Amino acid sequence: MDCKQYYRPSSASLWDELEGDFASRVELLDLSDGATIKSRGARYGLVGFCCDASAGKCVGSLGAADAPEAIRAALQGLNLHSPDELTFYDVGDVVCLEGRATDAQHCLAQIVSTLRKHQIKPLVLGGGTVTSFGHYQGLMDVNPCSHLGLVSFSSCLSLQSDSESGSRTAFWQIAEASRAAGLDFNYTCLGVQPSANASSEFERAHEVGAHYLTADIFQQESFDDLCALLDDATKGSETIFLSINLNVFASAFASGVIRPQPLGVSPMQVVPLIRHLLETGKVSGFEVLGLNPPNDTHGLTAKLAADLIYQIL
Repeated sequence: MDCKQYYRPSSASLWDELEGDFASRVELLDLSDGATIKSRGARYGLVGFCCDASAGKCVGSLGAADAPEAIRAALQGLNLHSPDELTFYDVGDVVCLEGRATDAQHCLAQIVSTLRKHQIKPLVLGGGTVTSFGHYQGLMDVNPCSHLGLVSFSSCLSLQSDSESGSRTAFWQIAEASRAAGLDFNYTCLGVQPSANASSEFERAHEVGAHYLTADIFQQESFDDLCALLDDATKGSETIFLSINLNVFASAFASGVIRPQPLGVSPMQVVPLIRHLLETGKVSGFEVLGLNPPNDTHGLTAKLAADLIYQIL
């Protein structure tokens, strides 16, 4: 598949205002011109997925396509306390053309696959949850026989399927792809809001053996118990795909999402768990989703997304 019409290389102008030292670590990487990828230090690749649509039809979160640019702007102000050999490549964006979300997912998969083949960890910036399936496809292209653990912090299970329109949400797409390939679907979702999910999604969660904690239960559990839950869920996994949907957080911290959650969780409940997962050395893909800039008062939700990315360093 030719991805030229969907791929937009990054621009140096996005990193012109050097308020912190994050921007000084960023190198532009244009995958359309055969650029040489250096082989030094710890390396991460920023990839935006500019898409308002849901899978299968062009509906979704209007404004979410602007999320990658808003997160990059928030990253500029970060000051890193990391070794000099730490390198960030800004690979640019996959831009979803009208009604072509599935094609855009395939292009994201190609970019993620290219990065992983060069030992670069993708940091995917969304966009809505439609982002996750393309990210997953790219990881599995590198190692299709991998026992992949899927960990999502989200208010939504993303296990919907509309038989009439053919639209499926991302983790149901992943469940179908796993089943077709004869692979396990090892999915854990923390911070779920029952009011944000259809009854059919909970039925599918039980059907496919997914693990989840609702937000109220999550907030009652101790850190040690949550770590034990994650350890048990990922103990057989060779690698972990970590997805953070900003809608998991209480609206006091993340108002700039399509479905703000007044009873969501606190970032300081999630950040230690992110660190715990990263300490396993198994996280091969990391994504931050759900930002909707038109709803983001003072850019605080974009700043939260940038701070979450900071946690991987």
